Amino acid sequence: MWMLVIRVLSFILGLYINYVTFLSIIEVLVVPRAIKNDLFMNWAWFINSLFNLRIRLLKNPTYEQKDQILVFGSPLVMVSASFMWLILIMIGYAFLYYGLGVGTFWESFKTSGSQLLTLGSVSLDVSIPLVLLMFSEAMVGMVTVAVIIAYLPTIYAAFSQREHLVTKLEVSAGNPPSSDTLLIRIFRINSGANNSDEIRANLHQFWIDWEDWFSSINESHTSLLALAFFRSPKPHHSWVTAAGVVLDAAALMNAVVDLPHDGQADLCIRAGYVALRDISASIGLPFNPSPSANDPISITREEFNQVCDLLEQGNIPLKQDREQAWQLFHGLRVNYDQPLIQLARIFFAPPAKWVTDRQLPHTGNTPS
Repeated sequence: MWMLVIRVLSFILGLYINYVTFLSIIEVLVVPRAIKNDLFMNWAWFINSLFNLRIRLLKNPTYEQKDQILVFGSPLVMVSASFMWLILIMIGYAFLYYGLGVGTFWESFKTSGSQLLTLGSVSLDVSIPLVLLMFSEAMVGMVTVAVIIAYLPTIYAAFSQREHLVTKLEVSAGNPPSSDTLLIRIFRINSGANNSDEIRANLHQFWIDWEDWFSSINESHTSLLALAFFRSPKPHHSWVTAAGVVLDAAALMNAVVDLPHDGQADLCIRAGYVALRDISASIGLPFNPSPSANDPISITREEFNQVCDLLEQGNIPLKQDREQAWQLFHGLRVNYDQPLIQLARIFFAPPAKWVTDRQLPHTGNTPS
């Protein structure tokens, strides 16, 4: 009697393990939508915690040392998650076999392993339900491996698309990048223009390109959640710092620079903070979805004035009312300040002005 109860409970447990595993595979690799799968997220945080522990064991590590360790983190998460899913399937089917009466649990486990890896054969004297279960496991193993293999080209195609503008940004924003360097170089390059219309036209197209980029990473970094953790090919490049620099440049352009207002810069800012908020929500980072224009930001008035002075030294025409310019900039930055600083901390972003060099205004945490 007790053995029958144990067999039934074993079968139910096997069904549950396989359900959780299949759901994780489908949500992470198949469904094109931002779904936070707890099994995959917990596994990713576990693997990343090992890398963070390795960093903590170093004495006063430099950013380059951190990056050299972390660059392996995301690829290892994906590879190890593949093994994790297959092992869970094997364990789940082992409980199913045991529930259907296959000898001891060790014998059930060996049967499950041989079927999942298509190493064994079916005995002629087993029951029809057991035969069907063995066939299903063999098919599940092959389909799972096929889905994982098909997933990798997809994620690396999105990675390559993301990195195109990130790499290109170094030409105009410097390394490490900054918003003031970006604007000064753009104005300097176009200094030979006959009038401000040519400068505005070039900047207008710049904001269009980055609005498209923000929309692209919003889609790819939420539906392909692991992609957000993939580090750039160059140690001092990062999609997070690139986002922050471009958003600050657009905010400064409309708040400080004395040229006719460009609505495309506003669209770029909106696309940017929507993307950062959606990615933050996908990985479980808290943020204020409706910040007030009076909420504190991580940029001080003194820092703002220093950047304005740099822009003025770069022969960029500035608005006369510095107080109003600060209020406009403050009202724009508050929309993306919190998610930007938190993402930079979570992803160990490289040094960048106004991104990785400051504290969160609400929590007081300092990005690492």
